[in-house]
Amino acid sequence: MTTKPNCDVTGLLNEAQASCVKDHVAGLIPVEYVIHFDTSIRLPYAIFWNGEKQPSNRVALTSGGNVATVRIMARSGQKVGLYLGSDASPQFRQEMLFPITVGHNDIRVVIQSQTGLHDDIAEISSKESDIQRDVQEAGRPDKLDIYNGNKLTGNTWLRFSHKYTAADALALAAEAGETDAGVQAALIALYGGDVSKAAGYTVAFAGKHSCKLSFQSGVDSNCAQNIQRYLSLGGFGGAALPRVHPRSWIALLQAARDANVGALEITSGWRPMTGKSPHRIGLGLDIKSAKSTAGKALVFDKDSPAMWSSPQEKIAHQDWMESEADLEKAKAEIAAAQKAMKAANDKGKAVAQQRKDDAEKKLADALEKRRQVKFEYEKHHKGTFAGTLEQALFKSPLIRQVFEPLLMDANTRDKVEPEVNRYRVGNEATHKNHLHVTAADTYLSP
Repeated sequence: MTTKPNCDVTGLLNEAQASCVKDHVAGLIPVEYVIHFDTSIRLPYAIFWNGEKQPSNRVALTSGGNVATVRIMARSGQKVGLYLGSDASPQFRQEMLFPITVGHNDIRVVIQSQTGLHDDIAEISSKESDIQRDVQEAGRPDKLDIYNGNKLTGNTWLRFSHKYTAADALALAAEAGETDAGVQAALIALYGGDVSKAAGYTVAFAGKHSCKLSFQSGVDSNCAQNIQRYLSLGGFGGAALPRVHPRSWIALLQAARDANVGALEITSGWRPMTGKSPHRIGLGLDIKSAKSTAGKALVFDKDSPAMWSSPQEKIAHQDWMESEADLEKAKAEIAAAQKAMKAANDKGKAVAQQRKDDAEKKLADALEKRRQVKFEYEKHHKGTFAGTLEQALFKSPLIRQVFEPLLMDANTRDKVEPEVNRYRVGNEATHKNHLHVTAADTYLSP
């Protein structure tokens, strides 16, 4: 028989992430944090409650919409607060945000996002004009106090985005079995504040070639536009680069070494106030172009001639895209035919059966067509510069996602093969003009 947890003993977060104990237990007062994001996002979080940090061995995730509600049950006099983003990882939890001491009324803390340069800190306003007291809501037995939290700004994102050290990066490299002195030196530079946006950095792989890392001028524009004192905090090298998860860099450098990459152009890393969560919490890196040690140029953009190794590869990719669209139509027709078959009366059974038979034939043909064109694409793509770099990333245990103009893989750790990028609105279209990798992390991207 399942028993309800005792909040004072086992904590507040249940296993259905983004939720807490929902029963109004006698003596416990609900504290609701309502966070308004500027986009639909799933953000890791943890809570401070009664001197404890919960959940103990994982993070929770917000629901994935534009508005997230975190509900904590606490007793009068207890202090509660939030840990967000990468700082919500059980490894860190150093920055408690929006703390409040529970009184006798229910509590709701409303937090709005705000872009631009602001000096807000992650506190709750104590101005009486920012507090609505003794509010009565339908369906709520007790009175409610509504507080305005200070805005969720770039300053706050900076605070809860963990700043990795060179020691952190070297430890993760050692954990991955990486002993290349060139990779280690690069990590020390990247996480030690020794890499400038203008000069970039040249990695000298041990016993192999060198790889020039360059950064586009706008690589940290989102940071500069939304973090006060960004430059005085170290700017690109001291504040932005160290907030990218080291596994992203380790995996990218390993792939560059193994795929004979002589140059990489980076367009984006940690972006606190734009895009989806991988960039906002520091797991993502974006690459615009690469050059092989043999001088082969590669631009990750579907409209660039330097994306394609041959006209045949480009045509085969287009054929694969079209075959996937045809396969979708065939599957939809199968579903409709099966539904019609169930609804058909005796007189209509024969017609419905014929429709189902025709649909099954079209599905079989679509599957075979997809198999053929995919084989043709792989024949022209395998062994190319792009294909070699791509495979090195797909195989890396340090990477969780790889998105690019050719292929999309939302989980490189499963056994499902990458899908062709069809440039549909959403994640596919977003990655029609760059290569993106997301680091694997036990807590933030398990």
